[in-house]
Amino acid sequence: MPVIANEACTFPQEFAELCGKPFDVSGETKLHAVFDLQNTAVGVTVDFHASSTSIVFHPAVQVPVRLCEGFSRFCFEHEDPRMVEINLDDKDGEVRIVKHVPIRKEDAEAAIRDWLAFCDATAYPAILRYIRQRFEEEGR
Repeated sequence: MPVIANEACTFPQEFAELCGKPFDVSGETKLHAVFDLQNTAVGVTVDFHASSTSIVFHPAVQVPVRLCEGFSRFCFEHEDPRMVEINLDDKDGEVRIVKHVPIRKEDAEAAIRDWLAFCDATAYPAILRYIRQRFEEEGR
């Protein structure tokens, strides 16, 4: 669904499409899209501020609350150092990654491409392995 611009939206119009995907308005300064990747889908929210753009990635995986303890250590010990940038809300198990870039379309697109690739190839499979391992440990 394409962006529907209205008077309340204050985002730069060139951000209506990023990485070849039309973004929807989800607030006065926020745009949102879902990217369907090979291993998962990732929601991407772009939020505009005075001097930078926040890009939030929500991979389609949620850690069961009872398995949240130990997740940060798992991320810290993972071979890919970018895993430590994953945020986990231990109240509901929501997984997200937040990146801040300058307000330039090329910076936002580069960050989106890089972190979507990371989510799909590294983070999502690693998180699923973590969940599976923890379930197996519970079953012993």
